[in-house]
Parts: sequence; structure tokens; C-alpha cells
Amino acid sequence: MASGVDFDERILAQEAQLKRAAAAVLAAEAQFREMEARRNYAEAQARRYEKLLQDGYVSAEAADAMSREHQVAEA
Repeated sequence: MASGVDFDERILAQEAQLKRAAAAVLAAEAQFREMEARRNYAEAQARRYEKLLQDGYVSAEAADAMSREHQVAEA
């Protein structure tokens, strides 16, 4: 009977490991979605500031700063 208990403990340990791995996958997916959202926001801001620069509402430095933020988000 001792080997049956050992087998049950191994199964429980493997199930716990599987749950930890699934949680790690979910966390990685959430991080990816967050990075993707940040990249999209930075891209939109860079386009917006480029338009504002063309219309004379912001300085070239401000538009360059947004462009750099977009480049960083893309990296």
C-alpha cells in the first residue's frame, strides 16, 4: 500500500506543477497583451504628435520625444 501512496503523491505533485505552469503561461500572455497595448498607444501618440507638429501645435522636440517613445516600445 505504501507504493500506492507514493504514486498518489507523485500524481498530486505533477498536477500541482501543471497548475503552476498554466499560471505562468497566463501571466506571460497578460504581459504580452500589456506590451502590445503600450506599443499601440506609443504608435498612436507618435502619429498624433507628428500631425500636431505639421499643424504647428507642438515643437519638433515634443514630436521627437514621442517618436523615441514609440521606437522604445517597438524594441
